[in-house]
Amino acid sequence: MRFVIRDGYARYQGPVAGGTRHRHAAFQLAIGPEVAMVDDAGVCHRGPALVVPPMTWHRLLAADELLTYFIEPQCAFADRLREYDGIAVVKAVDGLQDLDAAAARASAGFDPRLVEAMGLTPTEVLPALRAGGTP
Repeated sequence: MRFVIRDGYARYQGPVAGGTRHRHAAFQLAIGPEVAMVDDAGVCHRGPALVVPPMTWHRLLAADELLTYFIEPQCAFADRLREYDGIAVVKAVDGLQDLDAAAARASAGFDPRLVEAMGLTPTEVLPALRAGGTP
């Protein structure tokens, strides 16, 4: 499968045509023979695996084959990625074998009430707020 969505993450495997400057709310973990990304300062980062923290401006360069994960920042697996500041080369990608379990659990650093609220859909939140309650 080229694209998979699971609790706490999405995964894409295949070619990448390269893209425009962007940012997203998820951590991105890109793995390939030679992954290349340009940061907002114009610096090109290259390596077998790169991690991009949430809301970091970047541009992915073209690759024939790439495995990339978009990991929700509120999940427990994201706790392993918080040490990175800006685009960084990751020498060893540890823990991918338990990604399903770790991505489905809430981060140890997040207030459980916030995690619960982030999991609510707008149809669950808005009626509670309109009634003067809390979601």
